[in-house]
Amino acid sequence: MANEEYTEIQDLTADQLKEKANNIFEENKMLIGGIIGGILILIVGLYFYTQMYAKPREAVAQEELYKANTEMKRDSFTTALKGLSVPGQANNFIGYVGIIAEYGGTDAANLAHYYAGLSSLRIGQPKLALDYLSNFSGEELLQTQAYTMMGDATSELNDFDAALGHYKAAANNTKNLSLALYAKHKAARLMEHQKKTDEAKKFYQEILAADKQIGETLGADKDLIRLK
Repeated sequence: MANEEYTEIQDLTADQLKEKANNIFEENKMLIGGIIGGILILIVGLYFYTQMYAKPREAVAQEELYKANTEMKRDSFTTALKGLSVPGQANNFIGYVGIIAEYGGTDAANLAHYYAGLSSLRIGQPKLALDYLSNFSGEELLQTQAYTMMGDATSELNDFDAALGHYKAAANNTKNLSLALYAKHKAARLMEHQKKTDEAKKFYQEILAADKQIGETLGADKDLIRLK
């Protein structure tokens, strides 16, 4: 049947083809108009959502993130997390916790998960740190550091197998040798703690083979001598 229709179309003249196309359009113009209208509504709606809601919301969230990061750089980790609310004071801010709660879905909220995890770890709350870091997803270098901190958090929670998994994930996540070998060294130290001496030796050797200078800075050479 399809071949017969194809043959019929081939036999049509240009005027007949034009007429057939016009007929098809007339028969389906309501449907075609509805599809085009729907696409236009979607485009306009997306534009207004982006320009009138998403961008302004992101801008406010980034400003809040800047204020929280300023406190974090001063080692005021609790303030960075929870924010500052002093009546009559102009520089109040909502902190990482507030950004995550009020601006979910923004780039700022995603980064707030990372910094909230870092801050929680610094104030001795590894479980909270792990919760925040598990919800962060970022570019290579930050994600690598997030995996490393997740290893630190789970290690503090005495979940050593999980910690090793996080350190290994960090080491395999980046081409940056400094970050990769730093995570690998943490994994080796943890293996020592677990009495996995042969595995720890292997990691120290691999660190020194990858970059002797970085390995010696980390102390892998001394670690290896100690285990021999």
